[in-house]
Amino acid sequence: MAKKYDLGSKSDMKKFMRDLNTQVINDANKQLQKRENYIACPNCKVPIAVSIGTNICPFCKHKIENELRIDF
Repeated sequence: MAKKYDLGSKSDMKKFMRDLNTQVINDANKQLQKRENYIACPNCKVPIAVSIGTNICPFCKHKIENELRIDF
C-alpha cells in the first residue's frame, strides 16, 4: 500500500481499513485461483486434481467445471 494515511484522523483510518481489507481479499483471491483442489470425478469417482475453470478428467475424459465463489 503506497498511500500515506494520517492514522490519527478518523476518516483516514476508515480509508486505511477499507484499503487494507480490499488488498487482503484480492491477495487471497489470487492465491486461491492458483491452487489445485482434489475432488472425485463426478462421472468415474476417481480422485483428480482440478484448478479453477474447465478441467477434463484424465481417466474418463469427463468435462468438469470448477468455479471459485468467495463471500466474506
